[in-house]
Amino acid sequence: MEYIAYIISVVAILALACDWRQTLWSTLWAPDLFEVNPLLGPQPSARRVNVYFALSSILVAGSLAFLVLYGKFGAALSVSGFVAALELSCVVNNWSLGISLIKPSRATVLTRSRADKVSR
Repeated sequence: MEYIAYIISVVAILALACDWRQTLWSTLWAPDLFEVNPLLGPQPSARRVNVYFALSSILVAGSLAFLVLYGKFGAALSVSGFVAALELSCVVNNWSLGISLIKPSRATVLTRSRADKVSR
């Protein structure tokens, strides 16, 4: 049970980091998309995204560390399983919207800005 709790905890933290990156990507490179997280608002700034995810990461990692230190592997597995499922669903949804984990190339940005000018 201990190893499963550790593995799911790592998956949860990595999924949180991926969602952080995708949310920041959409904030900077896809202003036409809206955020559905009510704590961030529909058009969050990069600063707000970074603060939110930094605090979320500290809270999740801290609570998991606390539960593991006190031998509550069942509770740690429950918390990490919930966070992993939630964040992985967000990552998959973002991916389906075309939100990548990497910054778009300069050519992509220039093509998009030219397309915006033509459509106006």
